[in-house]
Amino acid sequence: MPVVLWLLVLLGLAKIFSVSFVVVLGWASVALAIFLAVKICAVLFFKRRLY
Repeated sequence: MPVVLWLLVLLGLAKIFSVSFVVVLGWASVALAIFLAVKICAVLFFKRRLY
């Protein structure tokens, strides 16, 4: 019986870790997308200022 309990605990931990990993990946991709958008806008703005 304790073996089954340990397996359940391990599965629960794995589930929590995978969910947090997905959340971190999601936030990282959002931050990267915002960064790229700002960078592109800055490049376009500076090009417009130069010409």
